[in-house]
Amino acid sequence: MRTVKQIKNFSSAIFRYLLTFFFSFYTRKLFIDSLGVEYLGVSGLMNNVLGMLAIAEMGIGASIVFSLYKPLAEKEQQKVHLLIDLYRKLYRYIALFVLVMGMVLMPFLLDIAPDLANIPHYNIIYLLFLANSVIPYFFAYNSTLYNATQEGYKLENIRTLFYVITMVVTIAVLTYFPNYILLTACTMMLGITSQVLIYFMARRKWPWISKRAQGSLSDEDIGVIKKNVRAMVMHKLGDYSVNGTSSIIIANAVNLAAVGMLVNYTTVTALLKTLVQQFFNAMIAGMGELIATSPKEKVYAVFQEMNFLAFWFFGLAMTGTYFCCDQFIGLWLGSGLGISRMAVLFLSIELFVLGMRVPPYIVKSGAGMFSNDQYAPLFQAAMNISVGIFLARYWGVAGVTFAILLSGLCVPSWFRPYVVYRDYFKRSFKGYVATYLVYSSVLACIFILLSCLFAYYLPQGLYKEFAYKVVVVLIVYHIFIGICGGILPQGRACFVRLYKLINSFFAKICRKR
Repeated sequence: MRTVKQIKNFSSAIFRYLLTFFFSFYTRKLFIDSLGVEYLGVSGLMNNVLGMLAIAEMGIGASIVFSLYKPLAEKEQQKVHLLIDLYRKLYRYIALFVLVMGMVLMPFLLDIAPDLANIPHYNIIYLLFLANSVIPYFFAYNSTLYNATQEGYKLENIRTLFYVITMVVTIAVLTYFPNYILLTACTMMLGITSQVLIYFMARRKWPWISKRAQGSLSDEDIGVIKKNVRAMVMHKLGDYSVNGTSSIIIANAVNLAAVGMLVNYTTVTALLKTLVQQFFNAMIAGMGELIATSPKEKVYAVFQEMNFLAFWFFGLAMTGTYFCCDQFIGLWLGSGLGISRMAVLFLSIELFVLGMRVPPYIVKSGAGMFSNDQYAPLFQAAMNISVGIFLARYWGVAGVTFAILLSGLCVPSWFRPYVVYRDYFKRSFKGYVATYLVYSSVLACIFILLSCLFAYYLPQGLYKEFAYKVVVVLIVYHIFIGICGGILPQGRACFVRLYKLINSFFAKICRKR
């Protein structure tokens, strides 16, 4: 049953991803043609600035979702109700905090990005982004039970529908009324409407959610939540330092156009990342259930398979990004919007480095190990921001992307799996390091071989070059994966599990016919 729900969550997410893939690339081209790359930089900057305030959320959502696993499994509705009620109250305070701090930050926007002075009505744009950040806090708790019960796929139809509507409205506005303020306002209103619909869906499925909870949580439960929240705020800070400061640093050190050009590349990597992470995200609640009901040996075996999958999928994303992304940007948006090859290399490697942190994160989340590495993100944040600010003056965009890669490599890529091995699996960390080095060596061999092949021959013409590179990357990469999967035990186990899932899927289709 757990695997079936994971497949449903993944399938519904993939369907939405494919729509996102199509509309995002079409609307991005239309956006740049209608409004210019500077407004794309404005969008990236506003999201980064307000993302700083999202740290106020402090990981409350993740902590409470973890606390819901056990009472849901044991059908303790009273405790579930109390946790949801606590979630709702805390998020209202957070919404107020973000609103106040957002207004305090508003007078300093030109100090953060001097180029904003060239953007008409940038204050109105900021207020719309601020409202779009605050309002969802009043509705976020409604989707919590769907996620905790592994039924998040039931919300995907709603999100997909509103995403399509939003994209249609975006295309219409950019085509007939190219105004950034109008576009931002329409997007915000449609987002609020989808939240309201999910609000009523949750009340229909769980009528008690609209009532006040009776009683109170135990001191032990409150203590666990506080401990997890303290740890998660550190992780939020680390995540923001990596994902939320690049646009601010580049806007201050270079200009808004450079922010827009980087956003084009990060849009590609984000979509690749989303595609792969949807698969892994579907496993988080299932891992929590597995950890609660199974011995550690079984959990470790599943973790090893997930680690191989992360190497497989994120390694492919990294390889494809480095060798094919420049040609894709050229076909998609035209010439003159590329970044340096050095910056592309750093972005590509960071994609793999981040991906290899996903399996340890799933185990940590499922086991509720939020505080074990709570201080590591502070070191990551300090390194990323200091190195990024320094190198941006000399390398520009490449300096910022290198800082992201360096801070990720030096801190969370090793410390996160280390605490999982030390505190949960009770195993030597040397095994993980050896496996990581094997995977990295395989990718290095793939890079060297592909570089030689492309240096030897490339067809003339951007379309032909892109198609040729995609085909060669897929073939060469999967030859190496097939060899690794045949040699490594976790690879063989992963192939067997995938074969059984695919065989079961087609068997069900045949029975229905």
